[in-house]
Order: sequence, then structure tokens, then C-alpha cells
Amino acid sequence: MREMQFAAIVLTMSMAMILMTMLPAEVKDDRVANRSRWWMAGALLLLTVQFLLQYLLGLRQEGVVQAVMLNLICFVPCSMLLSMSVLNLQLQGRPLHRDWAVGGAVTLCISGGFAILALLQQSHAVSLDTGSLLRIEVAGSIVYAALQLYYGLRIGRQLRKMEQALDDYYAQEQPGLLRWMKVSIGGLLALALTVPAFIFLQGLPLALYGVFFVVAIVYLWFSMVRYIISEESRRMKEAAGSEQTEQDEEQALSDEALAPAADGSAEAARSLVEDKVVQWTERKGYLKQGLTKKQVAEAMQLSDNQLGEWIRAQGYKSFRQWMNTLCIEEATRQLSTHGDFNIGSIADLCGISRSHFHRLFRQYTGTTPAQYQKLTLERKQ
Repeated sequence: MREMQFAAIVLTMSMAMILMTMLPAEVKDDRVANRSRWWMAGALLLLTVQFLLQYLLGLRQEGVVQAVMLNLICFVPCSMLLSMSVLNLQLQGRPLHRDWAVGGAVTLCISGGFAILALLQQSHAVSLDTGSLLRIEVAGSIVYAALQLYYGLRIGRQLRKMEQALDDYYAQEQPGLLRWMKVSIGGLLALALTVPAFIFLQGLPLALYGVFFVVAIVYLWFSMVRYIISEESRRMKEAAGSEQTEQDEEQALSDEALAPAADGSAEAARSLVEDKVVQWTERKGYLKQGLTKKQVAEAMQLSDNQLGEWIRAQGYKSFRQWMNTLCIEEATRQLSTHGDFNIGSIADLCGISRSHFHRLFRQYTGTTPAQYQKLTLERKQ
């Protein structure tokens, strides 16, 4: 156990130092990423202190309850900082005050509870395995689990909004962009559900749980560092920025509260947008890979908001759904017309990556490209 504690000290300290000193200069100039890295570094330093005290004082050898008290005092602010570092990235630097308030209140309650208990037990050493100390630790571990669940659900809801923003901005799927957040949410929720029980374990079960805990933290650290130094962060900011701009345009239009003009100018505007969309689709501009809503709107000489309103008016849930529909319709035409074409070539021709073509085609048509091509040939014969 002491060897594992020492290894954890070295590991968490190293990760904190990397976050504080070794990231590229462009990350340090990014206000959002910079704030998140410092919050995560603070969380890792708290973990280092916790492991160091456990190692120096030998609390696990002294008794379970004493070690649990130290764990809870350190884990709660650590969990808050880790969760807030992810939320800060998700909200582009605009985390809600209530998120800080919830974590801060739980931290004060647990730390304050132990402090009050210490004052009430002036005639006894607080480190003794007293029944009152055990009861407050059980209550604290349950509150800690509730805090983790709150942050896990909060991050999960925000993740769904981020996925919607990506769908409404990029024509192609971005499956790897937020996968690390999904896994991290699972890790946070797993910790929330297991800490109340596993925190009181001893021996091999505790060692195994400690390994799981450290692996979850390392994965979150590695994934977040990779995210903020890669192009993934920029792509997510671009999608979120487009969504915010569109919302601002919609708000500005609603604030004007203009009634439909008698001369039919509103209808003329809608007709103009319709004409530009039709002209672009007739030119088959959707066949180009890697398109974004901004690029398509600029090609049509429309604003993102105008294009987004038209897409929603046609009953599509997102920009990507509309683009996929256009590409799959083109694929069915190509499969019907060219029975000798290779399926991969048709995917390239229609602007769909080969790795996603079969799944998308089946999703939109209910059959595979090969089956569709075969049925078309049989009908012609």
C-alpha cells in the first residue's frame, strides 16, 4: 500500500507540473484552456497532498476511519475543481455561479463538520475511531457522492448541447471530438456510485479501487491536455461560436417585433433564400467533404441564421441531417444509374467518408448500398 501511495504522489505531482509549466504557449494564451488547466492542476496538487499525508502519517495502518476523514477533506474540493475544469471547457469559459456554489457548500459542510467534531472532542484525540466520527464520515461520503452525481449529470447535459452544436455546424460526423468527455462522465459517475462504499475498504480491495481511481484521473488529465492542445478544441469553439451568433441574430430579430409587411417583403425574403438554396443544391455543392454551415451559407450569400431557419422550416433537426439527406439522395441516384461503380467510389463521389457510408446509407434508406444496387439492377432487367 505504501508503495502505491508513493507512486501516486509522484504521478499526480508530475501531471500537475506538466499542466503548470510544459504546455505550448498558445494554450497559455487561451483564456478558457488556461483557466481549466490551472483548476485541474490545483485538483492534482490536492491529491498529491492527500497521498503524501497518507504516506507520511501511515493513516491506513493506524485505522480506516482516520484515513477516510483525510480522504473526504481532500476529495471534495479536488472533485469540484476537476468537474469545473471540464465544465469551463464545455461552457467556453462561462461556468455558472451555482456550480461553484454547490461544490463550495459541500466542501464547507464536510470540512466544517470535522472541525466542529474536533472542538466537541477536546478530551479525546480526533484521530480515535469514535462512533461520532464514523457517523459523520458516512454522511460525508454520501454527500460527496451526491456532489459527484450533480457534476456528472451537469456535464452530461452540457455534452448533449455540444453534440447538437456540432451536428448543426459540421456536415460530417465528428465522433472522436467529444468521446473523451463521454468516458470522463462515466468515470465521474462510477466514482460517485462507488466512493461511499469503497472508501472504507482495506487491503487488496482498497488497492484495486485505488488503481481504478488513479486510472480515471490519469485518463481525464491526458484527454483534457490532448483536447486543449489539438485542433479539436478550435473546432468545438467554432461550432459553439456559430450557434451563439445564430442565437444572437434570432434574438435581435425577435426584439424588433416587426409585423409582416403588407407589401409581402417577408415572403419575398423567404423566396430569395429558397432560390439560393435551390441554386446551390442544383450545383451539387454538398458533394464536397468537410463542409461547415458557415461555408455553405457564404457560398449561398446568406447568413448562418437565414440558412438555419430554412433548414428548420423544412423539418430537419440539424444542418448535418439535411446534408446527409442530400448526399444519400445523390448516392441512390448514382447506384441506380451506375450499377458497375464500386461502392467506395460512390461514397467518395457523394462526399461521404467510406467508414461512415454504409451506416449512413442504411440509416436513411433501410438497406445497404450493395443491396440497393443489386435491387436496382434486378428491376432494370
